[in-house]
Amino acid sequence: MSEEVTVEKPVRERHRKLSGVTRIVALCLSVTSIGAAIYYIFGITIAGLVFVDTGYYFFLNALLLPLVYFYFPMTQKAARDRVPWYDWGAAILSFGTAFFFFIYAFDILLKGWEVAPPETAWAFAVVLFFLSLEAARRTGGWGLFFVVIFFTFLPLYQYQL
Repeated sequence: MSEEVTVEKPVRERHRKLSGVTRIVALCLSVTSIGAAIYYIFGITIAGLVFVDTGYYFFLNALLLPLVYFYFPMTQKAARDRVPWYDWGAAILSFGTAFFFFIYAFDILLKGWEVAPPETAWAFAVVLFFLSLEAARRTGGWGLFFVVIFFTFLPLYQYQL
């Protein structure tokens, strides 16, 4: 009787295990997002300040979108033991662009940025769109990526259908 020896391939995790500064930053972003949700949902006011709906969503986007870049690597072969500089850059850029829209939430609503945004806001919106698209690809795969692309451009050719 011979015993068969099976060699199992090591399972490669889909996400990173954070440590050090990255873990602290991720924890702070997560706790702050929970606090923001409590503040918004229960209508808490501090010094008469409340979240505008648009501002709340951009604030959550600023807090949670960087976590995608911390936890999910760009490719399957990317390092899992550390967060590379380009993921840090994408996380900082995603936080900054979404926080920009959070700061200008009242202007977005009151000055009609949906129709005619300032050039700076338009540029930030394009950056945030591509960062969100990359986050969707990392978390949902190429299928979700192409579904989002399809529905993004659907209004441009829908009238011809």
